[in-house]
Amino acid sequence: MLRVSDDVTESVPKNRNRLVYLFLLILFVGLLISLPLIFSKSKLSSCPIAIQTKESGKVAFADTYTPETCIKLELADTSAKRVAGLSGRPSMGVDQGMLFIFDEPGNHCIWMKDMKFAIDIVWIDENKIITDIKKNTKPETYPESFCPSKNAKYVIELNNGVAEQAKLEVGKQIYL
Repeated sequence: MLRVSDDVTESVPKNRNRLVYLFLLILFVGLLISLPLIFSKSKLSSCPIAIQTKESGKVAFADTYTPETCIKLELADTSAKRVAGLSGRPSMGVDQGMLFIFDEPGNHCIWMKDMKFAIDIVWIDENKIITDIKKNTKPETYPESFCPSKNAKYVIELNNGVAEQAKLEVGKQIYL
């Protein structure tokens, strides 16, 4: 009987090792499954606007493409930067834009003073939902101002045509 008792005590560590191994395996698999979710969310927040690219002469559509061109947004988060905006610049790169951040939501109007190229203007509320878009806004419209139909906390200025390329629409969410 002494031997039977010895066998039972030796089997307990083996069972513990199996449980520890199983636990670590489940933890590892869970981590592997969650990694794509972690990286996809960080990619969205680092690329608020992505535009489709042409492949083999065909334009991909919103429901079938993977965005490849990320628009880099320059911040206009002070009063002086918001007043200056893109004025005086001869152009802007195809992958560039300007994000105006206002202290409070409001009827933030945009003008084309000293602008040298046409832009698309996108107004976004405090929940980061697009509330209005004005496409192909030309420099010669100055001194006219363009105002949103609803209050906005953010405004994004993009090269003319980018709003359409990126399939931006009123009601869509932007990841800022």
